[in-house]
Amino acid sequence: MKVEGKVAMVTGGARGIGKAICAGLLEEGAKGVCIVDNRTAEGQGTASELCAKHGENRAIYVNTDVTADDQFEAAFVKTKDQYGRLDIVINNAAIVDLVNYRRMVDVNLTAVITGTMLALKYMGKCHGFDGGIVVNVSSIGGLAAIANLLFRF
Repeated sequence: MKVEGKVAMVTGGARGIGKAICAGLLEEGAKGVCIVDNRTAEGQGTASELCAKHGENRAIYVNTDVTADDQFEAAFVKTKDQYGRLDIVINNAAIVDLVNYRRMVDVNLTAVITGTMLALKYMGKCHGFDGGIVVNVSSIGGLAAIANLLFRF
């Protein structure tokens, strides 16, 4: 898929890999990116930094807890309202929290499924849109066991 002129939404886009994805999309000519994250200061800072480099309104930040379905859907609506379209959804948000494992499953698994279903709702040809791409990001931990994460009894 060519990125030029497309609009993307990136969960976990305030820092790290998500921030790099947002920057890369804009460097490849994306019309805009929506940074979806719950880190307000970092998200606003990333949006400002990307706009300073790539142009006004090329990046927006939407404070979102991806485990809250209403907030997550509101990010899709805000992206479409801002840019008039949505072409790429990148489910990148993730946490490691072995103490609160339910929260970790909600962010790392359930929110990815929710994000994919919302992408279908807001981009799907079956809903009258042009279609698009969904990218679900995972670490190597999604493919193989990591010794450091084993519980010791």
